Amino acid sequence: MKVDVVVQNLEGSKITVRLVDQSGITQATQYLSKDEKAIRTRFDISGLPDGLYRVVVSDGKNTQTRAINLATHVPTPVSFRTISVG
Repeated sequence: MKVDVVVQNLEGSKITVRLVDQSGITQATQYLSKDEKAIRTRFDISGLPDGLYRVVVSDGKNTQTRAINLATHVPTPVSFRTISVG
């Protein structure tokens, strides 16, 4: 499973995009140079355990944060019953 993040650099600043877990530990980081106008980055979250994560985008002055709740749902077994008509 992957998460795509699209960032526009309207101010011409160096931008840092981080994926942070609920303990505050950075799991992945991508950088956007001040010459780049936009970036589309992809974080692979398939190996991460369930929990609350944050995507943190910062240019050094301003920071925006978006939450990601990663939860695995185990399918519930379904019982089948066979009916014979004769």
